[in-house]
Amino acid sequence: MKSLLRNEPIEILAEPEDIKAMPDLLQAFKSTGKSKMSNRELIMGVTVKINKVDVKVSTLAAVRPDWKPHLHLEILDVLVQSTNSSWEVAELSSCKKVDTANDSVHMYKTIAAKSISVTLDTDNKGGKFVFIDQVPLKLHFTTKWNTKEGYWVGGDLEMFYDDLSFRVTTEEWKTILDFVKCLRMCFGRAAPEIVIETNTPPTDVKKNEEQKPIVKVKKPQTSFSLNIDQWVIQISEKKEGKLQGFKLQGQGLKFMYDKSKPTKTPPLTETVLSLMVPTVQLTLLNPSETASPILVTQNCKDMNHIFTVTINWFLEPADTVVGYIIKQMNVNARLVGMQIEADMESWHQVIKLQCLNKCTSCIQC
Repeated sequence: MKSLLRNEPIEILAEPEDIKAMPDLLQAFKSTGKSKMSNRELIMGVTVKINKVDVKVSTLAAVRPDWKPHLHLEILDVLVQSTNSSWEVAELSSCKKVDTANDSVHMYKTIAAKSISVTLDTDNKGGKFVFIDQVPLKLHFTTKWNTKEGYWVGGDLEMFYDDLSFRVTTEEWKTILDFVKCLRMCFGRAAPEIVIETNTPPTDVKKNEEQKPIVKVKKPQTSFSLNIDQWVIQISEKKEGKLQGFKLQGQGLKFMYDKSKPTKTPPLTETVLSLMVPTVQLTLLNPSETASPILVTQNCKDMNHIFTVTINWFLEPADTVVGYIIKQMNVNARLVGMQIEADMESWHQVIKLQCLNKCTSCIQC
């Protein structure tokens, strides 16, 4: 779907020279009231197709005086469809699951993009590099709403990549780190306080109008998971016409973050963070004939994950700056069948990579 109003890319984030106070958008959204479930179901049932999405992100020159970072995100052929709970495109009547016991309804969406590319400018003279190039993406999105009051109860987002490659040189990796520093400095700038006008006249209240009871909204339960079938992370540099560096690759990876899970002892809530990796291998680029892989995984029975780590913590509401305290934290890690080898050539490359962002010259490098 091509926009009839604007064909130019829209800058979602452009850091201004001077920061001005903005109105409380969240408060304004809350004051509009809740919409009817029938209207929300109609919106959720719409199929959306977008041919191209351009997003530009830019900041001021904060790390290098002659460089204003500029990030360009391009997404092609986006398709948003309603599905049933099995993620199959179906009739709208079967694209929701009603839970009468808890006065809630689940709605399901799939979002597919044929290609995603991310480009970052390396300087202000036209230099740039693409560190994510035409990667397809699929999303499963679940939303949960309260049917009586119409407020959002929670949602789940699951992201799938078939093959994700991230290959950069050492200079490009420095540029990425500098861009992250610029973003941190941008978001760390002090913003002026909002001036609230006290001379506004009070709103008229009808005498016979009944006051609506205040609805106590529970904290939404949300989760995010990332699934990658094949992945490669490579950091390298050219020396004497050959690439030198590291390549970390594997098959299968799952990252999961589940926030505000209810527990048997309210008002405690549980948050879970986990990472599961079935196979992984770390090797040198263009190694000598005698060099061997630094890290390899052995075959596991029943395709068990070679490495798993799970962190969960329990939060309790409290009168603190963040609004809660950590009542308990648990960490569980599991490692099966891993082999690590490091010869002198490997150690030399490891030291060189560690010195990358700390010095420009090193006697060991």
